[in-house]
Amino acid sequence: MLNKLNNKKRAKCFSLFTIMIGMLFCAPSYSQVDVEKDKSELVNFEILEVSPTHSDCDSAASNQEQKKCFSDKINKLVRENFDLDLGKKLGLSGIVKIHSKFIINKEGNIEDLKVVAEHPKLKEEVRRVISLIPQLQPGKQKGEAVNVLYNLPIQFNIQG
Repeated sequence: MLNKLNNKKRAKCFSLFTIMIGMLFCAPSYSQVDVEKDKSELVNFEILEVSPTHSDCDSAASNQEQKKCFSDKINKLVRENFDLDLGKKLGLSGIVKIHSKFIINKEGNIEDLKVVAEHPKLKEEVRRVISLIPQLQPGKQKGEAVNVLYNLPIQFNIQG
């Protein structure tokens, strides 16, 4: 019985570890996938002069530190809120990859969320988790607030 509990704990820790590694190696990047905003209005998160700001990030930090803090906060929100048991409930196994992207608009709101996942319930779960992102300070380019394209890959391992 004790060994069974330890195996469950190990499996859950491994799944969380896999999510963190997946997020670490899948840094946000620009995607050519169709977005509803005019591409001339979008600025890639990676080349942005002033990063969108999460309320928990120090606004006096450098832009690189702001970008890292922002990404860390988004990744933490996903790790803490994404239902890891969902994949198993859906009968999935192995590595599950979900590709999501959204725009942080000029007002600091999330819009135009696009999700690619192998099951509609996974898409719903990503939408639920992304909806938990608080109001942000918008990103800026040349001193002006801009729409920012942010890619958020999610990956986890389901142990059979």
